Amino acid sequence: MTGINPSRDKEIDRDSQTIFKQFGHSEIGPLHKKYQQPNQDAFCHYAYSWGELIALSDGLGSHTLSQYGSQAACDAAHRLLDQWHQSPELSATDLLTMFHQNWLQNLAGQDISQCGCTILMVLRLESTLFWAQLGDGLSVLFRNDTSEPECLTRKSDLFSNQTEALKEKFNPTQWQMGYFDVNVCRGFFLCSDGIADDLELGQQAAFFKQLYIQYQPLTEQQIIVDIKQWLQHWPVPRHSDDKTLVAMMVKEAS
Repeated sequence: MTGINPSRDKEIDRDSQTIFKQFGHSEIGPLHKKYQQPNQDAFCHYAYSWGELIALSDGLGSHTLSQYGSQAACDAAHRLLDQWHQSPELSATDLLTMFHQNWLQNLAGQDISQCGCTILMVLRLESTLFWAQLGDGLSVLFRNDTSEPECLTRKSDLFSNQTEALKEKFNPTQWQMGYFDVNVCRGFFLCSDGIADDLELGQQAAFFKQLYIQYQPLTEQQIIVDIKQWLQHWPVPRHSDDKTLVAMMVKEAS
């Protein structure tokens, strides 16, 4: 299995034709740090002339191998981007099915029942963006025609005690997904529930709007320095979960 360090993004192949600048960072939660357990979040971002990807996965805390599941999910999303590039006619169901197969292949030899995790991802192929989410976390879209961010993640069932997540069996009905024209989008933010659950419903739009405004003129390196600072000093008392943010924003004209 090719893993992705949950606190470090992989190298990306940038060139002048990429549309978005991308960035992300993950901080291990105080509870995992206290008990010397691994960060169960993972993220990645990649950029090519023909397509781009951001992805984030949060391993289920009740699963003993969930850090492997989240790493495998990010790697599966990267492979999916290449598969979509090779076969652009693939439907949304095809893409999600292939993603799930990639995830299982990445976890060959592991106990899949202990590798459960969520997945949030945005893929760009040429002028089309494909967004998909399974499980907790928050996906936020910025459109060109409004200054207000749009939360794409539907509200969870308050009466459900079971988190939707990647498992051995593929269930397309649990997924949220959508297609967007790249020309109407100026950014996406994805965050794990370590961040999302600490934001009150009325705070979400203001939180991400402020981040977008603050980060628009900055370089990726400058942005990561800032993200590290506020994730390491998260102001919510007694917070315990791992926290991860990954995003893509339209590059400013030079």
